[in-house]
Amino acid sequence: MKYSLLPFLYGNWFLACYLVVYLASPLLKKAIIASTEKQLRYLVIIFYVLVNVICFLARNTLLENWFTSPVLFVFWLFVGAWIQKGNYSINWKWRLAGIGAFLIGTTIRLSLLYSNSINTTQHDIEKYFSYYSPFLVVEAAVLFLEFKELKIKQNKFINTISATTLGVYLIHDNDYARTTIWHTLLKTQNYTDSSLLFLYLVGCVCLIFVLSSVIDLIRMYFLEHPFFFLVNKTHNHGSSIS
Repeated sequence: MKYSLLPFLYGNWFLACYLVVYLASPLLKKAIIASTEKQLRYLVIIFYVLVNVICFLARNTLLENWFTSPVLFVFWLFVGAWIQKGNYSINWKWRLAGIGAFLIGTTIRLSLLYSNSINTTQHDIEKYFSYYSPFLVVEAAVLFLEFKELKIKQNKFINTISATTLGVYLIHDNDYARTTIWHTLLKTQNYTDSSLLFLYLVGCVCLIFVLSSVIDLIRMYFLEHPFFFLVNKTHNHGSSIS
């Protein structure tokens, strides 16, 4: 219960990192504003080598945990700032890099996944699906540039659903809920050898996202909105008195 109520204090690495980077954001923002596009580019390259190459090749769990915490969040912050300052747009070179990274990374992932080598551990396989995989980083950057060029207009539905994504993550991705949802309720283990496994998992993911979004929307309207209404009312009343 304490883990579910206070995930940032009891092992939820994502929220803990998010909080640390959020608190450090004023200083990071000043550093980004003071930096040139060239400086940010060199910084991204250095971070990429340290975080995504050295950490990926190393078999040191402590090193991986340290680099895949706030350091990785700061890395992506600098990547976004570099793209924005350089006003980069998607082109055939970026697309080629993304496709190449996807093909190479996927080939290696599948080879390890179906490999019977005694030297291949579960950790070796998981590294290629991790946040610090050098292949996934390139793929993610290219996808970011692709979406950057879409010029999507303001959409109330998209904004409403996007506001629930952190809630979706916190609701379903914790030690208690993860086991209960996937094994007890959805019983995904029963489909391990089924030809319908892929379709079943896609359906489960969609169902979890929709239900978690609904739960978080209920929380917003019945808890968050009334709370901030009282806070704003109290603040306005105090300002009028002073």
